[in-house]
Amino acid sequence: MATIGLGTPLLPVRPSAGDRFSKCPRLVRERQAASLSLETISLVKTRWKKVLVCISEDWFAVSHFKPLLSALQRIAADVVVATRCGSDKEELEGFGVRVLHVDYHRKSLSPLDQIATARQLESIIEAERPDVVHLIAMLPIVSGSLASWRSRPPRLVLHFTGLGHLLISNSPPVRLARLLALGIVRRRLKQQPHWIFFENPDDLAELSRFGIIEETRTAILGGAGVDPEEFPLMPPPNNSIVKAAYVGRMIRSKGLDTVISAHDLLQQRGVPLTIDLYGRHDAGNPEALSMETIQEWSQRDGVNWRAQTHDVPDVWRQSDIALMPARTREGMPRALLEAASCARPVVVTDVPGPRHFVENGRQGFLVPPDNPMALADALERLVVSPELRERMGMAARERVLQKFTNEAVEAALEAAYARL
Repeated sequence: MATIGLGTPLLPVRPSAGDRFSKCPRLVRERQAASLSLETISLVKTRWKKVLVCISEDWFAVSHFKPLLSALQRIAADVVVATRCGSDKEELEGFGVRVLHVDYHRKSLSPLDQIATARQLESIIEAERPDVVHLIAMLPIVSGSLASWRSRPPRLVLHFTGLGHLLISNSPPVRLARLLALGIVRRRLKQQPHWIFFENPDDLAELSRFGIIEETRTAILGGAGVDPEEFPLMPPPNNSIVKAAYVGRMIRSKGLDTVISAHDLLQQRGVPLTIDLYGRHDAGNPEALSMETIQEWSQRDGVNWRAQTHDVPDVWRQSDIALMPARTREGMPRALLEAASCARPVVVTDVPGPRHFVENGRQGFLVPPDNPMALADALERLVVSPELRERMGMAARERVLQKFTNEAVEAALEAAYARL
């Protein structure tokens, strides 16, 4: 198995102005070790005529995949994005890509709906004739694999951003849908040149268990990457009451009910803490929290739902602690990387994805999922110690600079495409 990942030589990281780590001898050595090797440079020569990127939502492309689209524009003359177009279409087009509308039926596991999506994609593939079809996340991977049976694009890239509801849920309807979906993907991969991207090694191992990864080429990326200048080193905020923030979708699998229960425990202990929840109500997701639940939480003392934000750096400018309380596996959460880049300590659950970033007790704390007591204990340790918050926050930024920047992710993408 030919694999590239976080151990692959990557581009050097340019520290942001004023970064107190920029002169740290150990970081200088790490950055020098991360320089792109001559071997990798020689590989990044292929220039494709056209790449078609399939992703379920325009807002997802805008929020997470600017580094990917930037890298693809350097190695392809034309980049086309097939996505469900909403309010973020213009911003996505501003990245310099063409945007085509496709409805991926995110709420539905119906085979008829997925066949309808596959037919849309098949028509697009036949009309656009791309050199590479790049499928991001589970629904586009399944519908795109189905579409490619007849349209036969020369090459496929499967890009897993976590394993998603289809591969995690054990309900009988989902298990049946999973069996069908994996059969489609497995058969497609046996017939076509391809590459598979993951965001953490646990997801690669899990897909290997399903028999998807046999004798194929894979890469483990540092998530979607983060720009350490857009998310710079920030001094601790001057809050009279410590603030912990969550940035992400308002869905059940993110474990936000555990945060609310942990906050209740802290109130009972007399530990003051404000919880700010930033995220859209993702009505298109089958796991979406109800608006009634979100509004009930936000009526509690010390809990605020701030809805979606378009200024994430300002969230971390105002917040002391970052929360990532997922109860199921993740890819490599972008919100985690953004908070860490701003030198905020992170409290995450011990699930695939977050646990591959956080070393317990160094950049923050790892706690068991669905455990309000453990989460409350970790938060209390940070609330009562400004010194601990600052030390862990600095270690979190250092970790981002080592392996999780836009430049590192783009270099790994370009190296994988050179080997397609």
